[in-house]
Amino acid sequence: MFHRSTLTRTLAGNRCEYITITSKDKDPNSEKAKSKKGVFFSARVHPGESNSSWMMKGLIEYLVSSAPEAQVLRDNFVFKIVPMLNPDGVINGNYRCSLSGQDLNRRWKNPSKILHPVNSAVKKLVRSFNKEREIALYCDLHGHSRRKNIFMYGNNYDDKPHATRVFPYIMSKLCDYFSFEYSRFSTHKSKESTARITMFKELKIPNVFTMEASFSGADKGTLENKHFQTEHLMDAGKKLLDALLIYCKIDTQTKMKELRGIKSKGNDDKADDKFSKISVGDLEKELAENKKLIEMTKGDEDGDDEDGSDSEPSEDNLEEEEMAKIIPIKPKKKIVETLTK
Repeated sequence: MFHRSTLTRTLAGNRCEYITITSKDKDPNSEKAKSKKGVFFSARVHPGESNSSWMMKGLIEYLVSSAPEAQVLRDNFVFKIVPMLNPDGVINGNYRCSLSGQDLNRRWKNPSKILHPVNSAVKKLVRSFNKEREIALYCDLHGHSRRKNIFMYGNNYDDKPHATRVFPYIMSKLCDYFSFEYSRFSTHKSKESTARITMFKELKIPNVFTMEASFSGADKGTLENKHFQTEHLMDAGKKLLDALLIYCKIDTQTKMKELRGIKSKGNDDKADDKFSKISVGDLEKELAENKKLIEMTKGDEDGDDEDGSDSEPSEDNLEEEEMAKIIPIKPKKKIVETLTK
């Protein structure tokens, strides 16, 4: 099932749309339908980060494809996806801000329905989604202006720091230009209005991330010292979905063999190797026991080590008080009638 809806209108009156993807259930009230976990993806809150849209393109195309993995994903999850959070900024050629002159990734804690209609509508959608079913993953896709590779910014539990790192660690095993070492996990006060921290506090789940793709390519793996091509970014979107299957310990083997028409019990389905070779339990144990993996991915105490999408907003970011002085006020109907007579 693929359903396209309008989330809200932007400041310029453009549609901000979202899509819902899942398999169609014969009985929506059945236990199987209700047991599906929720997943939320978004991209392009910063309009200049076009590489995030390529990751989103790969993710969506994979998810609606006829691939057996995609069928398993649709059977086990309900996906809510906002491909473009800042259409006004994209249309008008902005790099980081919306038409209100503000960085929308600093407006998630208390968004204004007038100045930040998309942020406000997304929070409402996510709250409704969270009441409907358990959310397994919230991930906002970005581009990064300095640091190389693809990596994640996540949050942190002081008493069990490995819990928020398992999913990115799986990604590092699936994609050799995904850097777990460059990923950072913290909930510093200076970032509390980002989607990552706001939704972490709202949803109270470990898997709330910003996934960053470098503008500068990779410094490791098969793409070392090379720029990313669009197919590499699209593949990272696909790998994000593969990591979801592994993390949630979905039985992919039985279903995918059934879909491929494989009846033998031998090791003849090599396409499943990426799922069978990675043990979530082993990775959790490694993260819990290897303190170096935790220490290397801690965020800076001052919250200043995250240059790029999750960094401090630029100086041209207008405060709400300044915006209030220049935002147009819709004239009352009687005034309009008097002026047009």
